[in-house]
Amino acid sequence: CDAADASALAHFAAAKDVRAALSTFAGLLPEDKLAHPLHSDVLLRNVALSELWDPTATEAQMDEWSERSWFARRFFNDWPEMRKQWPVYETDRWFNTSLVTESPVLLMNGDVDPQTPLWSAEREARTILSASGATLLTWPDAVHFSAINTPVAGGGDPCGLTALAAFLSDPRRDGPAAAAWREPE
Repeated sequence: CDAADASALAHFAAAKDVRAALSTFAGLLPEDKLAHPLHSDVLLRNVALSELWDPTATEAQMDEWSERSWFARRFFNDWPEMRKQWPVYETDRWFNTSLVTESPVLLMNGDVDPQTPLWSAEREARTILSASGATLLTWPDAVHFSAINTPVAGGGDPCGLTALAAFLSDPRRDGPAAAAWREPE
């Protein structure tokens, strides 16, 4: 952990106390979704502002994007000002490259996810170079955040979360994660 890491962690610690003010989803999602342990606006903004956001985007371009969008109209228009203050990190040599690993990889995507369309997950699964292969679980009738927004079988945990836990306990390609999905009763 170097000084830059310590600075990022300090910002993270401070930001978690003002999460409602930072929340992209404040007022859009029920509070129980915002409080979910897998949800982090700070992590979202840290990665997005450091790796995904084009700092040269003009307000006119953002307005054009919003007009062409079905869902996220003017959703990110506060990001240019935020990026000026955010402790963005420099990308490393792994940025924008295919994943090469000896480890098994699990990808999950809802088939009706408007934010991350299924075709993008399928493309990503094909580009991963893994000795064990990449497993893509496609969830019927599920939207974004597929770990928590998947069908629930028998009143238990969401199927996506169950599959993720099964994968973490036994990540073999033919392990329990691959068989975790079943039709809700």
